[in-house]
Amino acid sequence: MNLQDESDALRAEFIRTAPPGRAELYDAKVEELQRTSPIEKAMKTGDHAPEFTLPNPSGRPVSLGSEPDAIVAALRALCADATKAA
Repeated sequence: MNLQDESDALRAEFIRTAPPGRAELYDAKVEELQRTSPIEKAMKTGDHAPEFTLPNPSGRPVSLGSEPDAIVAALRALCADATKAA
């Protein structure tokens, strides 16, 4: 199963189990983000990331610039658990 298939399956489960109106609210927010954050402005493979600092799993702050071999990975998919917290 590829990422799109996984995302589609998560979306279908969300629609099936979400409280009334939640899927419509989610869709409206996605559309708003697409209008206000055009994909053309998103970073692409090979772009240099801006400097930032985040805690590692142990809580120690790690700066991107202090870790020359750092790899930053992001997953774009619908997360049903995140919608439950909303």
